[in-house]
Amino acid sequence: MLGAGHYPESVGADAAALLDATVRARGEPFVRDVRIATEAGPRDRRTLLQGCVAERDGVAVGVVAGRHLDEGFGEALLGDVQPVAFAIAGPDETPRLPGSDPPVTVARFLDASGEPALRLLAAIDDAPLREDVGGLRQRSLYVAAGAFGVALLLAFVMTWTLSRPLRDLEEATRRVAGGDLESQIRVKARGEVGRTLQAFNAMTRELAATRQKLLRAERIAAWREVARRIAHEIKNPLQPIQMEIETMRKLHARGHPSFDEEFEQSTSLILEEVKRMNNMVSEFSRFARLPRPKPEPLDLRELAQHVAGLHDGGEVALELHLPAEPTVVRADREQLTQVLVNLVQNACDAASARHPGHGARVELALAPTADGAELRVADNGMGIAPDDRLRIFEPYFTTKAKGTGLGLAIVHRIVGDHGGSIDVEDGLDGGAAFVVLLPKGGPPEAIAASLSDSALPLTPTAR
Repeated sequence: MLGAGHYPESVGADAAALLDATVRARGEPFVRDVRIATEAGPRDRRTLLQGCVAERDGVAVGVVAGRHLDEGFGEALLGDVQPVAFAIAGPDETPRLPGSDPPVTVARFLDASGEPALRLLAAIDDAPLREDVGGLRQRSLYVAAGAFGVALLLAFVMTWTLSRPLRDLEEATRRVAGGDLESQIRVKARGEVGRTLQAFNAMTRELAATRQKLLRAERIAAWREVARRIAHEIKNPLQPIQMEIETMRKLHARGHPSFDEEFEQSTSLILEEVKRMNNMVSEFSRFARLPRPKPEPLDLRELAQHVAGLHDGGEVALELHLPAEPTVVRADREQLTQVLVNLVQNACDAASARHPGHGARVELALAPTADGAELRVADNGMGIAPDDRLRIFEPYFTTKAKGTGLGLAIVHRIVGDHGGSIDVEDGLDGGAAFVVLLPKGGPPEAIAASLSDSALPLTPTAR
């Protein structure tokens, strides 16, 4: 209950029953018991009510006006006509009144369901009454129509006042769900609605600050993990290098006749290990210094055709599945070319390893989505074990004998910097498939602004 002049203590109480009766009456007058404040305390009085209900965006507001059906009601209703007596009775009751007999029914009142509820009876000289009642009914219609219009206008204004800030809150919530934690609402409303909007703004500010703290903490943790893995990868070739050098020193000290032959073999092994370490360091340098994307309109259909053309004439059958129309997104052409080349080359290697000579297949498919595009690279190789899928994008994780383990980490970094995602699925005939989802609008501004040229991407969590 938002307001009640007849019973102020009822403000804030549950008015669902009254609102329901008003809806069922469909704008027509109806009779209902209403509690009012009297000198002797609260009392229930039979009351003639009329109201309207307006609903918008799930918020219902009702305005109800009424008149108590007491002895003074008839006098106020009939004005100068002087009846002998008045009575309010049920639809089947006919009380005796002084004066003319039988009494005349002045008005009939229905309940909210449209069923007869009460009659206003008067013992009067009905000859002059008919003339006055006709004018009275016309005036009553005018008054009722005016009251209904005012009530409807008031309901519309109240509904608009409530629904506008709620629509702003709904729109801001959608932006936050899409990753825009900087979203704020201009607070114009007062009361509970205004405080709710202020609480929402405070929440988004705290979320944005927390996200920045998490990004910094996760980057530090990622750098520590990469440093540990680099130390491990460098330590592995250092041990055989040390053993070969020690062996050559012993042979040289003894003047062993096979020293020259052993020297050639040992130096070849040392050079091979040094080359492997150099490749690893070079890959890491590219991985760590990957620049932030420079987005521009890019037709992924043309890019897929270009990458497929780089593998024409090979042993692997590369199949293209492209839409008829261009599929344009905002992206860094050079970086996305690196993503596709890496994924297609990995797929070709996996398919060739399982089907040497012939039978190796790779599919490169592009499909537009509601908010961007989907790229899918599938092969018929040996596939990827479920446990390996959880770590496949981590730096230095590889299943290849000569791999550095940074190729897919770089791919994951580039896709993430573009605001997209990459996942592993089952491919062709037990092989693997990598699915890349890219947004149409390109890298989110909030994410792009938080990246530095030397930032390390977050490693994917287990799904």
